[in-house]
Amino acid sequence: MATPLLIIALPLIGLGFLLGESVELVMIVAAVGLAVGSLTWGYRHHRKWQLFLILGGAFVFIFIARFRVPEEYESIFTACGGILLMAGHLLNRRLCRACQHCKMLED
Repeated sequence: MATPLLIIALPLIGLGFLLGESVELVMIVAAVGLAVGSLTWGYRHHRKWQLFLILGGAFVFIFIARFRVPEEYESIFTACGGILLMAGHLLNRRLCRACQHCKMLED
């Protein structure tokens, strides 16, 4: 749910299309798609199944937020899903920093 100021300001500066449902859905699909790609790459190199556990939890929260909860709770569930996506990326980064193979790729 957008704040009233945002609802007023975006159309005035020509960005009213960002308030649409389709833009929100595209952003969700893009974020999840990038996370799947990144964490799949991380799994191929590190073989840590926890990456997929975190990714699955993020999917569940985002799906529930989008299709199963009342609108007033949607932002809470979406935020939890986003935090889990971030946690997956941070775990993947930590694994890369500890991995000799990943260090060779950086050089």
